[in-house]
Amino acid sequence: MVKKRVRRQFDAAFKVEAVRRMEERQAVKIPLATITRDLDVRPEQLRMWADQVAAERGSRTRAIGRRMAEVASKRLVAQRQGDGPRPGRANARPSSVTERT
Repeated sequence: MVKKRVRRQFDAAFKVEAVRRMEERQAVKIPLATITRDLDVRPEQLRMWADQVAAERGSRTRAIGRRMAEVASKRLVAQRQGDGPRPGRANARPSSVTERT
């Protein structure tokens, strides 16, 4: 009787750790085949996880960038309306910047 192959399930923590190890080892020129053999996964699978991790990193970066832009925009509007932070020691600009008209 032929034994049915059981499909393995990997949690997100394992995938992220595998990608981290792959990046570390590739930095010192270890071949992907060696890395995947050590992790007992297929090279295509590890590449796919690396793409997913990179996409997640990118979406986080874009989200952080959008959030920073929103905060900066709100601060600018508040300053223009006179409700923003008053120039003090921490916020003071050089006189050459504030005297432009």
